[in-house]
Amino acid sequence: RSGVARDPGDDAERRGDGWYFRIEVQDAESRVRFEGEAATPLEAADRALGAWLEELGVGNAVAPAAHPTLLELQQRIDTAFLEGDLAAAAELVEAAPTDLQRDPSIAVRAAEIDERGGRSELALAQFAKIAAGGEGVTPALRGRALYGLCAIAFRRNELETGARRCAEALEALDGQSDSIARGRAYIMSAVIDDHLGNV
Repeated sequence: RSGVARDPGDDAERRGDGWYFRIEVQDAESRVRFEGEAATPLEAADRALGAWLEELGVGNAVAPAAHPTLLELQQRIDTAFLEGDLAAAAELVEAAPTDLQRDPSIAVRAAEIDERGGRSELALAQFAKIAAGGEGVTPALRGRALYGLCAIAFRRNELETGARRCAEALEALDGQSDSIARGRAYIMSAVIDDHLGNV
């Protein structure tokens, strides 16, 4: 099974007016580097992770359907989100049947879209609700919500809070199969450590 590996070369760095991020993914047989550049570290990280998803063939595996299953809807939202198409990701959520919209796995994705789209108060409330746990909230979903709280804290320059939330996210995601979420949390933890001078 593939996993996200951190080494001294995995990090975000400023380049001119933007950010560059590189991440290495390894399994038992190979180690591959993916890179991303964007205006913010979060977007650069997602571009690197999006390149990984493309390599895995997730995007090509997502085909339109009138009534998607929960898994299909998750994949479509994730693909649009990682490609930076927030409008398409939001449309997928809004067009989904009500029962799917209420599922925690879709609710956390809707919050991620709100956070990236600048609607931080809406995202904060939803992330906090999911992070608190409850019916249908798996450790992986709780980890994603905690990462969302970390990202919001970072954007608000609340670095100590962000560092704590990222640590909680990584603890929740430990042993989970969501390598994308774990990768994001590692990335943001590294970025916050850099800002705090802990590197």
